Amino acid sequence: MDQRHVSRRDFIRNTAGAATAVAGVFAAPGASKGHAAAQRLGIGLIGTGARAQAHLDILFKLQAAGRPVDVVAACDVYTPQLRKTAEKVKARSGRKLDTTGDYRELLAHRDVDAVVIATPDHWHARQALDALGAGKHVYCESPAAHTVDEVQQLASQWRE
Repeated sequence: MDQRHVSRRDFIRNTAGAATAVAGVFAAPGASKGHAAAQRLGIGLIGTGARAQAHLDILFKLQAAGRPVDVVAACDVYTPQLRKTAEKVKARSGRKLDTTGDYRELLAHRDVDAVVIATPDHWHARQALDALGAGKHVYCESPAAHTVDEVQQLASQWRE
């Protein structure tokens, strides 16, 4: 394993490069699976608490800027927050949000191309692994995992 030191400058440079690549997904023709005539990217929220609300606001800004992105589904075990998120999406986009209490049902949703994982930290690795296994793109804030083994599993699943 590479034991090099990574400076803040290198980290920011590499992160900026990754962010640019992710942004390219929104502009790339055929980025979505072709399930919508306009080639929209369907987003699913795993977790609908405070962090997810911040991500949702960013997704609405992307929509307002003309980016082909739609929030199509959300899941949370806390039903009042899930209901509140569905109402927010309906009010802001006019879209009915598909909701569930089980993230695995969200991963099976045919219109979900990518997921935003905004759950408690100890769920990140499991949900990211399951999402990658379902062929979904994944956005997950740190920590993505808690152990070296989980990180290695994520890297392996991502490569597959």
